[in-house]
Amino acid sequence: MSNNIEKKVISHIKKFGPMSFSFFMEEALYRNQDSYYADSKKKFGDGGDFITAPGISQFFSDSILTMLEKMSEQVEMHILELGPGDGRMGLKIIKNLKEKNIKYKYFFLEISDELTQLQKKNVKDFFIEDVTSKKINWIKHIPQNFSGVIIGNEFLDALPFNIYEKKGELFEKIVILDSNERLKFKSIPCNNSGLNNKVNYLKHDFIFEYVDYSNYLKEILKNFAKGFVFFIDYGHAESEYFNLNRSNGSFRLFHQHKLVDSPFDNIGNQDITADVNFSDLYNLFYKSAFDLHLFTNQREMIVKTLNISNELSNNDRVRLNTLIHPNEMGEKFKVMIFGKKMEPISFFYKFKDLSYQL
Repeated sequence: MSNNIEKKVISHIKKFGPMSFSFFMEEALYRNQDSYYADSKKKFGDGGDFITAPGISQFFSDSILTMLEKMSEQVEMHILELGPGDGRMGLKIIKNLKEKNIKYKYFFLEISDELTQLQKKNVKDFFIEDVTSKKINWIKHIPQNFSGVIIGNEFLDALPFNIYEKKGELFEKIVILDSNERLKFKSIPCNNSGLNNKVNYLKHDFIFEYVDYSNYLKEILKNFAKGFVFFIDYGHAESEYFNLNRSNGSFRLFHQHKLVDSPFDNIGNQDITADVNFSDLYNLFYKSAFDLHLFTNQREMIVKTLNISNELSNNDRVRLNTLIHPNEMGEKFKVMIFGKKMEPISFFYKFKDLSYQL
């Protein structure tokens, strides 16, 4: 049975013709009140569809705070969080900043009214005075001439992407209707010459996803004046992204912590995600006058920012292992930090440098 989003997508295709998968993702995840990230259904944690690092262990947020402290030596702690989810990471960062008497302002950038209300409820329970005094704010756009730190944890992987298949020629998978007015994929020749040139060297068949970061991150590139931009997400540099072992692509869907087969079933009730191509991200920021300050993995960040006790409880040890083990999140998740009008941070030299892969 069709839901409201599916009906809107079908109506749009009938009126305007086939749509790109990125347009479909915007409809399914963001654009409507019934979209996945716009409604009030529980998505985060054990009772939702997925769990992110801040919900696994305090070790992650403690590591983030150490990184922020190093950045605070050069820039005010005006922190803007992209896609803050249920607000859990922001809550922990604010708590740690207050405990260390570090002056701060915190901005939750959230386009979903439902998630904004959830974040406000969670934060106000602890820091109502800071909300009232505007130390903590909710915004829908990046302010002009913003200086500070922008942070996005598992933000990039949910940006709308298109799906391509190189099979001799390069094809784009678009969304159409079949004879029974059901949604399905159709492959058409790709007319993006830049993308054709990008993958022309590949000798094997390959499916991959492509995000137009210049579109989705344009407010950062335009409005950011000074400071650091700090991303943590799963993905690869391009040399690994197009490795033969990944030839089936990384596009996947989650519902209640289980993989789902089709994006066209249960639209608006499942997450859609893909691995980040960090080389594309680097190239965009480099062309926009940002300097790369760090590219490493999550294991490096956590292990080398924290003094982890050997006397952890079994539960804490299991949670830490999830964050740092190479086969869990440890090496699958990368840490990328850009700076604008910032000096190099010597502390970052202690991390394994993966920038040669970009």
